[in-house]
Amino acid sequence: YQVLPLDNRAGVAIAEPPPTGLRPRTRYEYRPGGAMVPEAVAVDVKRRSHTISAEVEIPDGGADGVLLAMGAILGGYSLYVQDGRLQYVHNLVGRHEDHLAAPEPLTPGPHTLGVAYRCDDPFGGGHASLTVDGVVVAETAIRRFTPVRFSIMGTGLTCGAGGPSEVTPRYRGAFPFTGTLHRVVVDVDPDSRPVDFDAEVRAALNAD
Repeated sequence: YQVLPLDNRAGVAIAEPPPTGLRPRTRYEYRPGGAMVPEAVAVDVKRRSHTISAEVEIPDGGADGVLLAMGAILGGYSLYVQDGRLQYVHNLVGRHEDHLAAPEPLTPGPHTLGVAYRCDDPFGGGHASLTVDGVVVAETAIRRFTPVRFSIMGTGLTCGAGGPSEVTPRYRGAFPFTGTLHRVVVDVDPDSRPVDFDAEVRAALNAD
């Protein structure tokens, strides 16, 4: 009766998302105050070496809050300031967190805050470095970076505050940034290898 192949729409959307019509880029710029950017059209850092750089000004009393976040409690990443210290979390499908934190609070004044991820294996992990004004202040290996999608909850990318579901229980709610955030720039490696959707799905199902 011509019923095969069966089409599980949720699975198809994850393994082979529909085309967006957007031309690929290697640099994305985000500014605070805008609406949430759906994951399908936001910068794609999965399986790619990339850097995230935020241009901020810290007031005399210090500042806290989210600079850039993608996803939700079931998976994503967040670059943020908490207790005056720059921090980064990568949340793998709600099961494991990789966390980086600067040892010292940020001093008042302008700063460029960032995180750099070097992808060693497109279906495995790599190495992350947290930077303040170009100086590495913390680093760690990330054994398994999210390979397929950050969120299956409809959440996307936000700048200057988190989304409706925080990426990590380390902070609560939207956690808006209380300093001055001028912009966040994300640069991705232009030499990323082609996507193998079957391999991505297998990697996601075998994640531990």
